[in-house]
Amino acid sequence: MRTLKLLGEGIPFPFSILYARGARKYFMRFYKEIAEEVASEIEAGYLLDLGTGHGLLPIEIAKIAPNVKITGIDISEDMVRIARKNVKREGVADRVKFQAGDANNLSFDDGSFDFIISTGAMHHWSNPITVFNEAHRVLKYGGKAWIYDLRRDASREKLEKYRLS
Repeated sequence: MRTLKLLGEGIPFPFSILYARGARKYFMRFYKEIAEEVASEIEAGYLLDLGTGHGLLPIEIAKIAPNVKITGIDISEDMVRIARKNVKREGVADRVKFQAGDANNLSFDDGSFDFIISTGAMHHWSNPITVFNEAHRVLKYGGKAWIYDLRRDASREKLEKYRLS
């Protein structure tokens, strides 16, 4: 039996299960839009997803960008376990890998990735500047990093566009 593991960052069990179920139900439109945006920017290469969670966004990117190899990291080992189940079910496990890791101290060589994304994770980071520095270190020269997160001052139009329904 798993026990509740509290971390300074990340979503621990059993909340990881609830989050993954809710994300599939409520956020797929958002993930599909981001996947299309990202796929229009990178036709081939290596992409890193920081705070991948359940892995649904990398899976969507892999479905429409067949020449992109994706690594997703998350500090929650339970979220990584869920992501690995999801990628097997969706049939893109040959191009999408997940691993537990800390965005404050990435285990990748300098210049490893052509593109970095993160959605909804930054507000969990206790030291975002450290994560940005690590992202910059592992990003190839000329690569891009896109960070999507929540804002308290979002306009009503934006909130309505991504409203939970």
